[in-house]
Amino acid sequence: MPMDTPPPRGAALSDDDRLLVAHCAALSFPSASRSPTSAASASFQVHHASHPYPCAAFVFQPTWSAAGWMPSSPDAGGRAPFGDAEVDPALFPSLRSVGSGVPARASAAFVAAFRGLLDGSPLQTEVSKAVAEEKRVVFTGHSSGGSIATLAAIWFLENCTRRGSVNQAQPFCVTFGAPLVGDNVFNHAVRREGWSQCILHFIMPLDIIPRIPLAPLESSREQIQSVLDWLSPHSPNFSPVGNSLRPLSKKKSPYRPCGTYLFLTSTEQLIILTNSDAVLQLLFYCLQLDPQQQLLDAAARSLSAHWEYESIKQNVMQEIVCVDYLRAISSSLPGRQMNGTAIGGLELSKEAMLSLAAAAQWEKQREINQAKIDANCSKIQEALKSLNEYKRTCELHEVSYYDSFKLQREVHDFNSNVRRLELAGLWDEIIEMLRRRELPDAFEGREEWVNLGTSYRRLVEPLDIANYYRHSKNEDTGSYLSKGRPRRYKYTQKWREQLHRIPLGSSLESCFWAMSEELQAEMINGKSFEDLKDRVGKLESDALGWFTSGNLGRDVFLSSSSFVIWWKTLPEQHRSASCIARLVPS
Repeated sequence: MPMDTPPPRGAALSDDDRLLVAHCAALSFPSASRSPTSAASASFQVHHASHPYPCAAFVFQPTWSAAGWMPSSPDAGGRAPFGDAEVDPALFPSLRSVGSGVPARASAAFVAAFRGLLDGSPLQTEVSKAVAEEKRVVFTGHSSGGSIATLAAIWFLENCTRRGSVNQAQPFCVTFGAPLVGDNVFNHAVRREGWSQCILHFIMPLDIIPRIPLAPLESSREQIQSVLDWLSPHSPNFSPVGNSLRPLSKKKSPYRPCGTYLFLTSTEQLIILTNSDAVLQLLFYCLQLDPQQQLLDAAARSLSAHWEYESIKQNVMQEIVCVDYLRAISSSLPGRQMNGTAIGGLELSKEAMLSLAAAAQWEKQREINQAKIDANCSKIQEALKSLNEYKRTCELHEVSYYDSFKLQREVHDFNSNVRRLELAGLWDEIIEMLRRRELPDAFEGREEWVNLGTSYRRLVEPLDIANYYRHSKNEDTGSYLSKGRPRRYKYTQKWREQLHRIPLGSSLESCFWAMSEELQAEMINGKSFEDLKDRVGKLESDALGWFTSGNLGRDVFLSSSSFVIWWKTLPEQHRSASCIARLVPS
């Protein structure tokens, strides 16, 4: 049943973006003079344009060979039921869950094809040339070419816009009927980095190709070449066999939509979705067979839809209406009794509507959770202010606040412990919500929270370390760094390293006292200085760097500091040549 009122309009594409989308469509589809490759290897072409603005469009051609869709070896994802493999952190360092460190997984075949272009073609040279000429870089492609374009756009974002090229405009990635590329961590990372709006996927609701990765290889390996032959402009079309749309197995595919999806309906309306769960639901429900529909007819329509994007390269982009689909669904459900409805020209069952509404509600709930966390920000800042006063008071008495807290002799030491425990509760709640995916994907990339987490970690973690060694937990549990460090500090450290693109594990200044305590404990337990000399030198070098950069307090080098007292017991020959000798009072 059609809606009584027009659906809410979505964030409309600008006129320039619409022109660029049409330009990408014109480049992505074959003509008599430019046909896609039938080989298994990926290829690309670059086209320069001055309208609507200077840009270089990199067009990735689809492959119509099944070899380009399947992992080449067991080690490259062939053992995985869906042909996925962990992404190489050297190629895509941001494609991981920051706090937990879990790497993203992606189609091994598509990643291998993209890597082949990086290593064996002039792609990097051409991209660098476009950047030098201050052109906006555009990546585009149809079918599997769109999947390669997606990887290229993420690679560009990793290498050209986040590593010093502050004036470089973000790329524009436009795909047509592209298969899914990565898993939920892949999608989470792209959303966290704020890259989703750069990657636009145009989808015909019935197109089967974007859904192929949802089927395990064992159920699609034999059919995929037949499907590709049917679609390839190099082969005469033949009628698809009845099992071309074999039902998916009960195994759950790891692949998830990533980026901004635009479903083009028959009424020339663009259904816009950025919610990955909602996109996945729509991909499923749009292909549900009508009871009267024959399987062969459904197969033919779903395959034919893969070539219906060509209309976009006409001037119709200027007239297309953008629809905020989840908002439209949310406004249509309350109080309505219906078996199905049409929104934005797309007819869906009530079950589909409810599933999409649930995806929208979960996203809204995550935003509500974030608002609650944001409300705790002032509590955290107030507690940190109190602990900073404690630290300054200790320094006025020529005592390191670490040593004062460890001894717990004064009232202000007790009060600071109360503040430490209050903060631990607040931050542990945040970390657990992240682990349960109850906060928006972008939370770990929010600069205000990264900075607050860094201030918290640098000020409060030394107190946790002092408490750990005050109670001799290292003797029963093990060293603080390997056995006792709470997740709240590991996560906030990794947030900073990700935001500033510095090596993992390079921001351990808050653990200075743990490293010192371990060295002292090992000497007490019989290890000689010669056994520990390299580690002592490393700690000294790190301490100098952290102190120089303002990330390690001067109280570490007070004459009464337990670190200084221990350091003065080291061999005089070592101390005289030490890089921190000038910082230690004589």
